[in-house]
Amino acid sequence: MKVEEWLELHEVKPGMTLAKDVESGGQVILTSGLVFSEEILSLLQGMDIPRIPVLTEVEDEPVVSLVDPEAVIFTGVRDIYHLLKLIFQKSCKTGALDPESISVLCAKIEALAEKGQECDLFQLVKASGVDRYDIAHTVNRLILCLLLSDRMGHTREERRQMALSAAFADMGNILIDRQLLCRKERLTKQEYLEVRRHIFMGVTLMKNCFSLEGEVLLGLVQHHERYNGSGYPRGLTGDEIHPVSLAIGLADMFDALIADRPYRKAYSLYDAMRLLLSVSGSLFPPHLVNSLFKLFTFYPPNTTVRLNTGEIGTVAYVSNESVMRPTVKVCFDHT
Repeated sequence: MKVEEWLELHEVKPGMTLAKDVESGGQVILTSGLVFSEEILSLLQGMDIPRIPVLTEVEDEPVVSLVDPEAVIFTGVRDIYHLLKLIFQKSCKTGALDPESISVLCAKIEALAEKGQECDLFQLVKASGVDRYDIAHTVNRLILCLLLSDRMGHTREERRQMALSAAFADMGNILIDRQLLCRKERLTKQEYLEVRRHIFMGVTLMKNCFSLEGEVLLGLVQHHERYNGSGYPRGLTGDEIHPVSLAIGLADMFDALIADRPYRKAYSLYDAMRLLLSVSGSLFPPHLVNSLFKLFTFYPPNTTVRLNTGEIGTVAYVSNESVMRPTVKVCFDHT
């Protein structure tokens, strides 16, 4: 992907392409789309042109910026991350959840759910090398669900329930063999069935220390169900699945895609969204996938882009209904 970058004149190399017209004394002396040669760069040396906009190749499509837990804006998010870390560490040793810790965690999640539109400032976190992947994954799923909750027009109580479901969805993984969860090789059918048991293990763990409300319980049990019936544990379809469960499942899949896993590198934001777009209408309802898309800006207005035709243009408008297909004003036709 080509993006606009301003370089010092001495940094411009032969073969680079000019992103915008360059003026001197009120006149255009270089036209966008120009490919620099050694001769042109030599001529520019004596002119008062300190910086030049060029198109540079970005190795990957746009990616989601993941931040260290300590750099997160909201202290509530940091608190939840560290509390989850302690809960996971203790529970892995005891095989049970501490009711007091879960009670504190619930209070912090509910407080976070109260922030409403402030969720726009939420940041996704990255797992550190020494922490479990599923701690950061749990926090990110929670954040994404709170953002989706606003898009879904939820009431305060619905937001609270969705937040609790999102946070507790994978608690059963505490009882799953870590080697299975971290394996690089493809799991056998029996091993895959074992991993799938985390749903009911999680429900059992939670019920032993926390009174699960109906809506929260549905989120735990159904978050791996899929719109077309291909999910588990019951293979439910369409309206048989609670909308919150589908939203949690979508957030869960999205964050898993953009994270490094033992068996693959992280997807770029663009590739993750392309994959989700391909399953829109099958694994998830189209309106829900569109709601997730609207949380991210792929092509900000005025961004310089190169089309697959070779033409160069700037993003003029991005529709909420098609965030991955912006309206582009062509500035230079390579033909």
